[in-house]
Amino acid sequence: MSQIAHALLVGVAFLPATYSATATLLASHFNGALFTLSLTTGSNRPGSLAITSAAGGCGSTPTWLQYYSDTKKLYCVDESWQGYGTIAEYSVAADGTLTVTGQAKTTGNDVHGTLYGGPNGKSFIATVQ
Repeated sequence: MSQIAHALLVGVAFLPATYSATATLLASHFNGALFTLSLTTGSNRPGSLAITSAAGGCGSTPTWLQYYSDTKKLYCVDESWQGYGTIAEYSVAADGTLTVTGQAKTTGNDVHGTLYGGPNGKSFIATVQ
């Protein structure tokens, strides 16, 4: 579970019982899939977590997800140990549906990535192994 999702879940756990909250979470799995999840909790009822969308396109072991709310873009870094990896860009629709808008091969073993530099601060991507 990502630090953001973990922090969100911890924060939701401390909401008053009469409060109702809904959150959209983005998650990856080492089966190669990315998921949009809907978390609903509160109002004196058990919470629910449901998969609302699923997509592929980020290699075999998607490790890092980086979402940019200003552009509604999600970047996925694949940690693949197969000799190469993948970086993928997704457009995130209002309902959370993910659409692959770009892909590139990497040397593999990347576990983190972020955009940086250029005129908009997002012209390049840096990854870490």
